[in-house]
Amino acid sequence: MNVFTEVYDKSRDLLKVQCFDNRWSNIEPKIKALLAADGFSDAEAPVLDLIRSSLNQAAGRTSASIRAMPRPRPPSTRPTRCP
Repeated sequence: MNVFTEVYDKSRDLLKVQCFDNRWSNIEPKIKALLAADGFSDAEAPVLDLIRSSLNQAAGRTSASIRAMPRPRPPSTRPTRCP
């Protein structure tokens, strides 16, 4: 079982019906185009930035505040305490 393929196919199925709020009407067709039948469409990749900025605006954050947020380190790079 390929989980990624299964999720990708289910996402495409979900997008066959209008599933977004009307405020996303300009983004929904771009997401549908991004999830092409034969895989992701590179030409539609900029919609991902549009989604990020829309979500940040809805959350009241700016791109500058997002960049200023500390990023957590992956678990493998966190310092360990000596016993």
